[in-house]
Amino acid sequence: MINEEQINENIISILGIESLPDEKKINILKKLNELVQKRIALSILKKLDAGEKEKFVEATTNNNEVEIKAILDGNSIDMAGLIEDEVVKLKEEVKDKVEELGV
Repeated sequence: MINEEQINENIISILGIESLPDEKKINILKKLNELVQKRIALSILKKLDAGEKEKFVEATTNNNEVEIKAILDGNSIDMAGLIEDEVVKLKEEVKDKVEELGV
């Protein structure tokens, strides 16, 4: 079960970058967002068979939200849960790395 505190924890605080200019913070957040999106896509692809993977890639390439939703629903994939899981995992990894580096 995901800890509510982990979900609400601010990634900027975890990274210790509060003092950076907003533009730099935004760039860092964009990169982290891209990483989370890629991880979510990989998690979804792992749950699909070959035919569904092809349909999913095509739907995402074409930004076909109706088809994406149909694929997710048809395979009982909880998008909100995946997002939550991946965000929490990333925060934990970032926190561990920051502690490891002594930042």
